[in-house]
Amino acid sequence: MLAIELATDIINNEHPELDLPFAAGVGIPGLDGGKLLLTVSDTQGNAEIGQSEAERLIEEVGVDVIIGAYNSAVTKTASTVAERSEIPFINADSTSVDLTERGYEWFFRTTPHDGTFIEDTFKFLASLRDEKGLDIHTLALFHEDTEYGAKLRVQIEEQAPAYGFEIVENISYSQNATNLSAEVMKLKEANADVLMCGSYNSDAILLYRTMKEQNWTPKLLIGQRAGFTATETVETVGAVNMNDTLSTNLFALDLSVTNPNVKIVNDMFKEYQVSKGFVSDVASGADMNDAYARAFTAVFALAYALDAAGSTENYAVQEALQNLDVANEGQLIVPWNGIRFDESGQNVLAGGIITQLIDGAFVTVYPFESAAAEVVYPYTPWSER
Repeated sequence: MLAIELATDIINNEHPELDLPFAAGVGIPGLDGGKLLLTVSDTQGNAEIGQSEAERLIEEVGVDVIIGAYNSAVTKTASTVAERSEIPFINADSTSVDLTERGYEWFFRTTPHDGTFIEDTFKFLASLRDEKGLDIHTLALFHEDTEYGAKLRVQIEEQAPAYGFEIVENISYSQNATNLSAEVMKLKEANADVLMCGSYNSDAILLYRTMKEQNWTPKLLIGQRAGFTATETVETVGAVNMNDTLSTNLFALDLSVTNPNVKIVNDMFKEYQVSKGFVSDVASGADMNDAYARAFTAVFALAYALDAAGSTENYAVQEALQNLDVANEGQLIVPWNGIRFDESGQNVLAGGIITQLIDGAFVTVYPFESAAAEVVYPYTPWSER
């Protein structure tokens, strides 16, 4: 939520020192300086609550646009309410491919979906095998059982054969699991070359703790954002215990080499945490991660649309989103070519990178031509950490 609040502050107030969209003036020019007004709703990661909260926001609060949610299952129910009510719904985080295959006319997803992320993953793995000479051919899948994990599994199963990888274990578990001992034992016995994971925060934390308890590390672990790039996971598990973790990603501080706004916004984000009383000083503040960066960017997508629409009227905003065509020339802090939605509401200019946690920092390792470090392989055993 802090990332959304920061983006809103930049848009609503004058920040002439920033080379960011809408920062130089006050508010949105197309709305005669009109400002964004946030109403926050906590779905608690529950699809039913997401549905009821979307209904409340539309019917009782009277919001013009909804931005959300994090969990794909929640986005699925909440966006259905918005579709029925003809309210634009901008999704920054949920990656289930199915969300943009429903024929909805009011749903707009700025982030890449799992089809893109898994394609990026397999291109990376194939390059490690074919260009770097790593002996990786078999996969073990480990994923939670809600919309996110289930649809992620489908994408992996569909794409693996084309890249020459064999799935030797496929484990689905409850997102609310409190014990993963049996599941990790199966992963250990499968001894796959690559462990591919789709987990949220609490279950990713449990995975690392269980691997350590069983004194087992995979040869290579690659996650799909969520629990594998979350600040909460790193802080709880400890960076030393997560180092070498690979993940698809949309944010890394080394991207500032080609886009100075990455560092500028990251510094602002840390200062914002101090101003809001979350931390006592900048040094203890959390860096941006992919979830924060995506949420931050979604607010600017909305601002671009409102500016073009010159109105908050629902059909005007819908048309502006449908016609949005923003090229990323450094004003977006994510590694995308820009924002442009196709007929399904998917941003076709969105793409990602692969990062690895090295010495406690997420570092770009793929594409190789823009990598800030070589891939660490194999995963460091617990006894050497």
